[in-house]
Amino acid sequence: MQRAVLKRKKRLNPVSQKTLERNGRWRIICIERAQYLASKYGRLICEWSGERVHNLTPSADYLDDAWGHHIDGNRNHCYPENCYITKFRYHWFITNNNIKVSQEDFQGKSRASPEINRR
Repeated sequence: MQRAVLKRKKRLNPVSQKTLERNGRWRIICIERAQYLASKYGRLICEWSGERVHNLTPSADYLDDAWGHHIDGNRNHCYPENCYITKFRYHWFITNNNIKVSQEDFQGKSRASPEINRR
């Protein structure tokens, strides 16, 4: 009998080791920013709309519905002050419309909203 051999799947779009490392750093920065927002507001919220983001795992291993946006638009600038947490759908709206944002500006929602009131 022959043993079944498991072949390792190839990535559809292979990326360099440098890009993988950069993306890993950005992932950690996004998780830390999300944890900061969750501790400040009592729940993880979108910095664009002020809406609650539901899919932060308790162990903070990954963000599902939350998306890290580079404020200056440069994907190589992986710094905490360049991270803006939004829902996935708003990330594309901000990017496609070249909207300038800053951390915790809640441009997509009125600042008077009870959803984003600080504790």
